[in-house]
Amino acid sequence: MKAHELLLIFKRRLEMQLDGSTNPPINVKEYTELVVNELNGIDPNEELEIDVSKHNEVKIIVLSTGEIIIKRVNYT
Repeated sequence: MKAHELLLIFKRRLEMQLDGSTNPPINVKEYTELVVNELNGIDPNEELEIDVSKHNEVKIIVLSTGEIIIKRVNYT
């Protein structure tokens, strides 16, 4: 998935949270904002991988460098 594609998804989620269309728990709101901020800082055409481990750890990885830009344990 390209960075700009994931950014569009998370920007829309953030907009919905801010306008009250959705009201997830605070940790989800913080995570959404973190993802938007991180993705705004990288090349929009960068290929990303989303990895979810069997322990519910979510990583967003830049494929060209292997850099993990976001790491989170999903507590849901």
